[in-house]
Amino acid sequence: MIQKDYNYVELHNLQRANNFEKLWKSFYPFYKTSYLNKDISSIKFRTVDFTKYRHDGKQIFDLLKIEEIPKHWLKNPNDKEIPLKDELETKKMRKELGWF
Repeated sequence: MIQKDYNYVELHNLQRANNFEKLWKSFYPFYKTSYLNKDISSIKFRTVDFTKYRHDGKQIFDLLKIEEIPKHWLKNPNDKEIPLKDELETKKMRKELGWF
C-alpha cells in the first residue's frame, strides 16, 4: 500500500514536467498492484491524466473529458476531446486494471 503521507512528494514530482515521465512509469507497477488490491482508487490515475494534460495536452489512462478541464487551462480551446499519449499503451494498461 502506498502511504498517504507520501502523496505530497509524489504529486509535487508529477507536477514537474522534467520528472513526470520517469515518475509515473516507475510508480505504475505499484499503482496497479495497489489498485487491484483495492488499496487505492482510480483517482490516482485521474491525477496522472490531469497532470499529463497540464504538461502537454494529452492523457494516459483516458479518464478525463475535455469538459472537466477549467477553460483557463485548456491547451487548445477548440479541442473536442483530450488525445491519448499512446493509444496502444492506454489499451494495455486499462486491460491490466480491469477497465475494459
